[in-house]
Amino acid sequence: MLRKNNFRKAARPCPLIAKSWMVRLLLLMSIPVAIAATQPVRAQTSTLQGTVTVSSASGPGQILPGTTLNLNPTSSSQKTHSTVTNDQGEFRFTDLAAGTYTLEVSLSGFKPYSENVTIGSGVVTVTNIGLELLEVSGTVNVAVDDDNSISTDPAPAASFKQDNFQTLPLATERFLDALPLVPGVVRGPDGLLNVKGARASQSGLTVNSTNVTDPVTGEFAINLPIEAIQSVEILSNPYSAEFGQFTGAVTKVETRSGSEKFNWQADSFLPRVRRRGGSFAGIEAFTPRVAFSGPLLNDKLKFFQSFEYRFVRTPIESLPPLKRDTGLESFDSLTQLDWDIDDQNHLTTTLSLFPQKLSFVGLNTFNPQEVTPDFKQRGFLLSVNERRVINSKSMLESTFSIKQFDADVFPSSGSSPMNLSPDVNSGNFFNQQTRRSKRYQAQAIYSFSPPNFAGEHFMKVGAGVSYITFDG
Repeated sequence: MLRKNNFRKAARPCPLIAKSWMVRLLLLMSIPVAIAATQPVRAQTSTLQGTVTVSSASGPGQILPGTTLNLNPTSSSQKTHSTVTNDQGEFRFTDLAAGTYTLEVSLSGFKPYSENVTIGSGVVTVTNIGLELLEVSGTVNVAVDDDNSISTDPAPAASFKQDNFQTLPLATERFLDALPLVPGVVRGPDGLLNVKGARASQSGLTVNSTNVTDPVTGEFAINLPIEAIQSVEILSNPYSAEFGQFTGAVTKVETRSGSEKFNWQADSFLPRVRRRGGSFAGIEAFTPRVAFSGPLLNDKLKFFQSFEYRFVRTPIESLPPLKRDTGLESFDSLTQLDWDIDDQNHLTTTLSLFPQKLSFVGLNTFNPQEVTPDFKQRGFLLSVNERRVINSKSMLESTFSIKQFDADVFPSSGSSPMNLSPDVNSGNFFNQQTRRSKRYQAQAIYSFSPPNFAGEHFMKVGAGVSYITFDG
């Protein structure tokens, strides 16, 4: 009996154990609810999309790629969205919160566009925009200076500085390549520059106030390294008599002076390989340039030196691979010394050398290399310029220069007769020319401001002598 009663008591469930299991079950059931309650509620996002076109009364106009769109929310707690239309003029803003936005659209040449857009929750809003062309207008303001003076320059001058030559796309890396960028300057079929409708021989070119045109033809006849040029100024209507000997325009070149500290510069030292007929065949172009400057006597004498070597081959695609190149080889040098004699006198001496050789001039489909000539030129320019400041209202400028320009034209391959035919010419070039020319030039210009009489005046008085020799 004792054993039986003990067995029944052991089999009877304990109230405390039953309650503990119920607590555990409730805790397990509440865990998912607690996790869900701690997670943030993700709001449904929206999208705004559309197309930007030119506004047209007859319907959608031309699409406008590259248009800038800014979507500004009215609430300061939200960020601004920006995008640009694709090649099809389409735009798309994503992950937008519901609310009211201001859509701003801008593109150069069109009127700015703005509208308010209301975006719902979790929807795609489509907005197509048509931009109107901006009206073109212009104004001309004529004003007098504060001192009631009127400019005596009849036309503005176009100019280039040293920094421009380092960034402009110059085909042959020479300063003359920049002149056609000026309105009124055109390069003709012969490669010469025509300024203001005049022929190349009717325009003037000066370097440090010295005439540097060809003594015989009057055309531009000097090559200067780009680093040696301080500024280039084109005067379409020069009125000063100091220029002389022109009917079109005058191009003024000022070269760089030395510096009080030693400086040097080197460019274009990597050659370009020539490739003809599927294989490499020598060098196609090599155009290194170097320049350096510094003081020789502190605060008294300084120098500037620049060198440029050019070796360029230009192909004519219609000719055989190894007989299709014209050649250019040149060496340009400029040396300048600046001497500050005293506070009132400044002396500048310039020496420029510019030998050049052109191979197979006039090479084309009908004239192979054997029937073309070579051209060789040699020349130098020596110029001495002295400026003396007499007083605060007058200055005397004196210049003396010597320019030599020699040119030779001769057959490139031999002395056989030249045979003319309808399809292609044969033989050798038929002519040979040799000429020697030199110009001596001296001039003195006195600039001063006379006493005031019916206004302020500025006057120049001077004289010049030019002597040219020619043999050929």
